[in-house]
Amino acid sequence: ERQVENFSDWPFCDQTSCLSTFRCTKCKFRDRPNLQLNYKTLGIQSKFSLIIHGDTSSTSRLYDAITNGQIPIFISPNIYFDSLPFANKINWLDLGYFVPIYSGDVVNVNQIFEMIVGFANLPDYMHKMRFEKLLEHRRDLSWLHPRSAVIENILFDAVKSCRI
Repeated sequence: ERQVENFSDWPFCDQTSCLSTFRCTKCKFRDRPNLQLNYKTLGIQSKFSLIIHGDTSSTSRLYDAITNGQIPIFISPNIYFDSLPFANKINWLDLGYFVPIYSGDVVNVNQIFEMIVGFANLPDYMHKMRFEKLLEHRRDLSWLHPRSAVIENILFDAVKSCRI
């Protein structure tokens, strides 16, 4: 495998080496300048966003979802208890859907897929309620909101935790 130092030196992706190794092998897509635009466009057009546990229990995908007006579907064993911000102000169960997986569980992808499809097929009034809650709390969660209250919420939580 050839060593590449700069992204601009990476070969274009033809997926052959990726498919043979079942992983990406340092290649770049031909439409790289459009990737960010496509991400934003698809985000704005999507009703839901999968918030998947990454290296840590928190993830920037949540804030992208809030900014884009997407109802979050949380797939994480501990995001509810460890990472969702401003729990004293936001009832996250009213704002998104949660796939019940637990630390140490063997994840059954088919069951998770069925649950996601089940959420998507719930009656529209349930999605509307969550979307309205998302809009209600967008100011509390998004740094990009013109009247963002993120700083105030952080300070409120800090003061509250110091009093305990």
